[in-house]
Amino acid sequence: MNELALLQLARVKGLLSAEAASIALGVDGESISRAFEEFLAKGWLGSTARGWRLTPEGRKIVSRMVEEERSALDSDALSALYRQFCEVNAELKATMTAWQLRADGTPNEHTDDDYDRAVVARLSLLHAGADPLIEQIAHAAPRLAHYRKRLAAALDKIRQGEPAFVARPIIDSYHTVWFELHEDLMAINGLTRAAEARAGRAQ
Repeated sequence: MNELALLQLARVKGLLSAEAASIALGVDGESISRAFEEFLAKGWLGSTARGWRLTPEGRKIVSRMVEEERSALDSDALSALYRQFCEVNAELKATMTAWQLRADGTPNEHTDDDYDRAVVARLSLLHAGADPLIEQIAHAAPRLAHYRKRLAAALDKIRQGEPAFVARPIIDSYHTVWFELHEDLMAINGLTRAAEARAGRAQ
């Protein structure tokens, strides 16, 4: 199991359960629980009633591990892939806005099946275009490979009639996973959300 993948998942989620980590990373729950206990003993994670979270020391450790990871990767390739991702991200944000608001600015109450199907079709088209890019990202930074599987799984749930997997924040919805991928791409490129937000590239 990649320890950084687990710790970074805790960072981007804020709170992380063993079950959610197991599903996201494709690692058995027993191994996840053992890792959590080891990180707890090291002072990197704290346990709460709702899940595990990074301690301040854990955040420092994760930042250091990401820096070490970055030094072993092709920074030019990652930077180029991030720029491509940002181009697709603009369409993702527009699609999610369409899911939440109709063209006249009123909330989408999800009572118009035709409208929702049109947005899902738009999301499916975006995914088809983005998937090769995300595959390239996984090749350049193997730790990020789990995002491709999770995005595909979210889209499958949507197609099977579970619209919550479009954007609901408390589950591995398409938007949640995409947001976490964006966070990880910024981190691995040595960027901050604040700076990217000022540049108009952060969600």
